[in-house]
Amino acid sequence: MPIRHSSLWLRTGLGVATGEIEDPLANAYFGGFRNNYVDNGEAQRYRKLLSMPGFEIDALNGRSFVKGMLELNLPPVRFEKFGTPGLYGNWLRPAIFTTALMTNPQSGDDRVDAYNVGLQFDLQLHVLNRLPMMLSLGYARGFEGDGKGEDEIMLSLKVL
Repeated sequence: MPIRHSSLWLRTGLGVATGEIEDPLANAYFGGFRNNYVDNGEAQRYRKLLSMPGFEIDALNGRSFVKGMLELNLPPVRFEKFGTPGLYGNWLRPAIFTTALMTNPQSGDDRVDAYNVGLQFDLQLHVLNRLPMMLSLGYARGFEGDGKGEDEIMLSLKVL
């Protein structure tokens, strides 16, 4: 990689379900970073198969789908002195990603093409030297096939 200590990832997935396309139980639903404001799950949920930052949660759906994500993880910024002995930050990790999603590719009328581009910053925090936490801030812009875009901002505190 041109930038030392960085990595480039290609994440792909596909799925097919049986049933009628109008049946809500026969569809996969995509959208959002899928992080909570206060959370105990993974910080990088934008990587999950059903995530699609830049769109409302479950805004995109399809009985079959193909999804691909390209992610660039930049080297973390390490802090020597950031905070107080009771609350301090160790490092900040930036990531840039773009995703392409096609639902119902076999159906011309129900086919949806969606894209996004986004970034996320994860700040590793320590409280009282024993309680590690992760503060995440993310932004993504989603686009559908017609070119219309939506913005999404995510703020999450992961309590480890």
